[in-house]
Amino acid sequence: KEPYHHTTSTNSNSLSHEEDGDRPRDVRESSLVEIMRNMGFTDNREILSGIRAVAAQREEVSITATGLSSQDHVEAAMMWIISQREEQDEARKEDEARFSSERVDAEMMQRRKEEREIETMNAD
Repeated sequence: KEPYHHTTSTNSNSLSHEEDGDRPRDVRESSLVEIMRNMGFTDNREILSGIRAVAAQREEVSITATGLSSQDHVEAAMMWIISQREEQDEARKEDEARFSSERVDAEMMQRRKEEREIETMNAD
């Protein structure tokens, strides 16, 4: 038995990145998506991103993705998704803190400007 491998073909190349991003590329991905959906994950794009990121990481260290058990692949993809969510949440919090700080700085500069204008008017 030969495992199913995704091969690049004209048809898969003609799919836009957007279309390919939310559809399983092969039977293995379909199976992993189904397992993760049963676990409560609902965003296909997020699920597939996790599955593909894990597969890419495994390829980088010369571990074939097909050699990884489905359960191990799902668990690794789940951890990848959770870490991505945490990173996004942290980045959002940092952005909010920066925007808040910038707003406070701008308000302080405006107050100082108004105080100087008042002092200038009172000096006259």
